[in-house]
Amino acid sequence: MRTAFLPLVMTLLLIAPTQGEAPNATFVDAAASAGQKYNQDLINAGVKLQEMRTEIVQEAQRKSAVATTEYETTIRHLREAYVTKLEEIHDNAEKQNQADEAKKILEKINLVKNGPEENEIQKFWVSSFEAEELQNYDEAIEAVNQAIEIGGKQSNAFVYLRLGWLNYLNKNYESAIDSYRLASQQAPRAISPYQGLLNCFLALDQTDDAINAAKRILLYSPGDKAANSTIANLYYKKQDYKNAATYYGAIVSLNPEDLETWSSLAWCWAKEGKVKEAENVFLDILAVDPDQLGALTGYAEIATLKKSQANKE
Repeated sequence: MRTAFLPLVMTLLLIAPTQGEAPNATFVDAAASAGQKYNQDLINAGVKLQEMRTEIVQEAQRKSAVATTEYETTIRHLREAYVTKLEEIHDNAEKQNQADEAKKILEKINLVKNGPEENEIQKFWVSSFEAEELQNYDEAIEAVNQAIEIGGKQSNAFVYLRLGWLNYLNKNYESAIDSYRLASQQAPRAISPYQGLLNCFLALDQTDDAINAAKRILLYSPGDKAANSTIANLYYKKQDYKNAATYYGAIVSLNPEDLETWSSLAWCWAKEGKVKEAENVFLDILAVDPDQLGALTGYAEIATLKKSQANKE
């Protein structure tokens, strides 16, 4: 079905007016209008893709929190089993009148069961994570601030990353940006503060700031696919096809199997007037995936353009 579908589509798309017959202006205008709408839809799809990727990152972080909770539950069960074994050894020591040994084992049992007593700072941090799990972000932020107040001035990137993340979840993006910038000052070579900044700038639709944050990620991690893709999509949205092509090209150089990005790169070349290069890429994509929509529509648009130019000549 796939192989039968492609020749039919290509035949319909490549039909030209009869030799010497001027194309119907109404049809040409309608085709041009459809092409413009398609291009805008492509841009909107790129923006939507980035939004979905941001949601995926958030979901991954939430899943990480769930995994941490499951890990802590497992540790608690292991500790309970350990305590049960120690209590058995303690009882045997008492039965054999080994009072000193029994006392030492009892001390170990109490330490394992209760642990060292939490100080006030620890209590606030535990409270912050518990509040986050319940999505009570204001309470989570307040708990961190109270921990900071007790502990004095903090010069720890983790503290600011934590505040940035909580403010981001709370949609208080400006405060999140302030915290992430402080985190970047404390850890100048860290990527995570700029990933946080990138998410905030995308949420605020601050394109240039988002591009700069993504570029900072690439400074320390040049192969970061998400950062390259974000910059490319944002440049495409700005209709800066040359720069968009640069970052799409960086992706396919490391991920040559990524047909979607190859298609995006070809579209950039087509927009730049590099018609032959774009056409060749679209054909290469269709050779292995005849239903790839970006390549299908791109090749069809180039074919229509070439026919129109031939008729004018």
